[in-house]
Amino acid sequence: MKQKSYREILDSIADDSLQEQASLWTQIAPQLERKSIMQTLRYRPVLAVLIALLILLALSGVVYAIGRSLGYIPGVGVVDQTSPILVVGYPMIIEREGVILTIEQVIATSEKTIVIYRHVEQPLGAETSHQESNEDNPSIKLPNGSQLNAIIGRRQPSDGNGILYALEFPPLPAGVMDITLEIPRLAGLLPGQGPEDWQIPIHLKKGDPSEITYPVVEYQPSTTVPAPNSPDYGMFITLDKVVDLPDGYILMGSMQWTDAAIHQNYIIADILSITDANGKPVEYEYAQPDSHPQSDELRQTWAYKITTKSFAAPLKLAFYIQMHETANATFQFDPRQNPQDGKAWDLNLNLKVNSHAVRITSAKVDIYPSNWNLEFTMTSDPNVAGAEIIDPQRPPFGGGGGDGAPQTNTPFMTSIGGEGALLNNPMTLAIVGLDVIVPGDWAITWTPPISASTPTAPPPVHAEACLTGASWRQALKSNPSLPANLTGRLVLADGNGNIVVVKLQDGTQKVIGQGTAPSFSPDGSKIVVVGPPINVGQPDGLHIIDLASGTSTYLQGTKPTDDNPVWSPDGTKIAFTRRPESSMDADDPTAIMVITPDGSNLRQLTPFDGVRVVTAWMPDSVNLIYIARYGLRSGSATMLNIETGDVSEMFGINYGYGSVDISPDGKQAVYENWLPGDLYAVFTSSLDGTNQSLLAQGPETTVVAPKWSPDGRWIITVIYEGNSDGMLALIHVDTCQIIPLPNLNGNVGSWLP
Repeated sequence: MKQKSYREILDSIADDSLQEQASLWTQIAPQLERKSIMQTLRYRPVLAVLIALLILLALSGVVYAIGRSLGYIPGVGVVDQTSPILVVGYPMIIEREGVILTIEQVIATSEKTIVIYRHVEQPLGAETSHQESNEDNPSIKLPNGSQLNAIIGRRQPSDGNGILYALEFPPLPAGVMDITLEIPRLAGLLPGQGPEDWQIPIHLKKGDPSEITYPVVEYQPSTTVPAPNSPDYGMFITLDKVVDLPDGYILMGSMQWTDAAIHQNYIIADILSITDANGKPVEYEYAQPDSHPQSDELRQTWAYKITTKSFAAPLKLAFYIQMHETANATFQFDPRQNPQDGKAWDLNLNLKVNSHAVRITSAKVDIYPSNWNLEFTMTSDPNVAGAEIIDPQRPPFGGGGGDGAPQTNTPFMTSIGGEGALLNNPMTLAIVGLDVIVPGDWAITWTPPISASTPTAPPPVHAEACLTGASWRQALKSNPSLPANLTGRLVLADGNGNIVVVKLQDGTQKVIGQGTAPSFSPDGSKIVVVGPPINVGQPDGLHIIDLASGTSTYLQGTKPTDDNPVWSPDGTKIAFTRRPESSMDADDPTAIMVITPDGSNLRQLTPFDGVRVVTAWMPDSVNLIYIARYGLRSGSATMLNIETGDVSEMFGINYGYGSVDISPDGKQAVYENWLPGDLYAVFTSSLDGTNQSLLAQGPETTVVAPKWSPDGRWIITVIYEGNSDGMLALIHVDTCQIIPLPNLNGNVGSWLP
C-alpha cells in the first residue's frame, strides 16, 4: 500500500521540475511544429462548428467544455489519448564504475518523448556541478542510425538520493519501439568525474492510457475584457484545460495580446486570488504549464493546482496583469559630502514619465565595505506599481523591485547600487522603465463538470458485495462474537513493527520480536520474517524465529533487499522476493527466489526483468503464486512452477500493488482489485478468474491484505474507514457474515489451525 507507482513518481518529478528548467538547445525549439488553433480547426471542421456555437452562447468570464480525448501525464503534459503512448515497462538499473544509473521512466507520445533518469553513488571526492552542459547533448539513437537530440533538460531536487533529471526529445517516428539512449555525460557531473558515453538500449511497449494518464477537460472560453478607457493592447486571459486529479485539479490557461510592440519579457500575468462561491479563499499551488510559448509569440501560459475538491463551486480566478513600459526621464541627485551609512534625503521631485506623473519623495543609502545601495521611495498614478532607475555613467550593480503581487495606489521603492565609494558629486540618474498594472476585471469563473459543492451519490455498489460502508458500520454496532469452531493462530506484523502471534479464540497476543512480512512454518513451530527481529548485530535479511526457544537465526544468503517470504505447505522451502542491492525504489525490477529453511539451495527463479512479488504457494508446494506488476492499474496473478520454470497467467487485475492468496484446497483465490472510480475491492474467484464473487467494496471503506482461513470458509482482512487506523475483520465467504476484531491491527502473514 505504501509503494510508489510510476504515476506517483512522475507526479513528484513534475512538481520538482518547477524548481529549475534549463533550455539546453534553444536553437532547436523554434524548429518544432506547434499547431495553432486555426490549424486544429482546419482539420476538425466539426470542432470548429462546435466552438462557433459555444462562442455565441458565451458569457464574459465563463468557460465551457468541449470534447476531445485528452489525458494528462505528470512530467509530460497533456496528450491526445487517441494516439499511441509508449512506455518502458519497468525501471532499468545500470551500474558502471560505482555509479548507478536508473532509467525511471520513458514516455513517448505523438508530440514529445520524455526520459527520466536518476544517478547515485558519486565517485569519491567528486562534487557535482550545478551548471548545465550544453556541449554534451544527450540523444536518442533510432534503429536506422539517425538521432533525435534533446530539447529541454530539467533537474530537480531528489531528497538526497542522487541527481534526478528529465530530458525532453522530439516524438519518435511511427512504429519505433526500440531505441538507444545516449548520454555523453550525466547531469551535474564535470568531465572526468564519472563514467561517460552511456549507451542504454530501451524497449518500449504500448501503455494503457487509463494507467498513466489523468482525465483532461478542454475548454473554449470567452475572453476577459479590459476596463473602459484602458489602453487597447488586445489582452485577454483564457482557461484552456483542466486536469482532474484524485486530490484536486490542475487549471491551465494563457494570457494573450495583439499589440506586437509588447514583448513577452515585458508583461506578467499572475494570480491574485482563487475564491469559491462564498468568497472564501481556496488553496492552490503553482503547477507546470502544459506548453511554453515561442519567443516571438504574443502569449504566456499559466497553471495552478487546486489542492482540494471540497469547495463551493463556481471558483473565481482573479488575475493581475503588469506591463513594463520603457521610459527615459532623467533627474539630478546630489548625495552631498561624505554621506554616512543610513543617510536619508527628502527629495519631493516631480517628473513626467511617459503619460504618468511620478514623484520621488525620498532616498536612503546603505554603505558596505566594497559597494553601496541607494533606495528611492516614489509615488505615481494609481496603476503604477514600480520603476527602474539606472545611473547611465556607471555599470549596473543590483537594483530592481520586489516580488509577489504588486501594490497599487501606494508608495513603492526601487534601488540602484554601485561598487566602491558613493561619490560626493551630483549624479544624473534616469528612470528607464515603469511597472504598470493594466486595468481590467481579469477574472475567470469555472465550475467542475460535477460541482464539488453538490453532494453526489456514491458510486454504485454491486448487489453481491458483502462488506460496504453500511454493513461495516452495522457489524461494528452489533459486535458479534466469534463462532465456537473458529480457532487457530495468526501471525501478523502490527503498526509498530512488532511480530505478534495471536490465539484467535481467546484473543491473547504475544510479541515475539520486530520485523515485517511474517510467515508460519506449516507445523507452527517457527516463523520466517524480514529482520533481524531479536538479536542486535545480525545481518539484515530473512530470519527464522524458533517459538519454543525465542531465538532467531539469520538465513544465510539472504539480503537486506529481500522481502515477502512465504513458507511452503510441505515445510521444505521458503520463497521470497528480491530487489537488487542497488535498488532505491519499490518499483525497481525484482527476482523470485527460493531457499531451504536451513539456508541451503538458494535459487533465483526469475530474472530481474520486471516487477514480480511472491504472495502464496499452491498446496502442492511446487507452484508459486506471484503478482506481475505492470503499473498502478495493471497486473496479473501468475503461477510459476519452480521445478520446470513454466509460467502461466491466471487472471488479470486492475491493481498492480495488490495481493493474492490461495484457499487451502487450491481451488479459489482471494485478491485485491480496483473498480471504476478508484474503488478498492476484494474478490474471490476460481484460479482462472471466473466465478467472481465481490466480498468488499468502497468508497467508504478500504479493504486490503486478505488471507484465507485454514478451513477455507473465512477471509481475514484489514479494513480502513476514513483516516482511522486499520482494524482486522473476518468475512464469511458464503454467508457474508462480518466479524470485526477491534483489538487487532496489522497485516496477517499466516493463519494456522
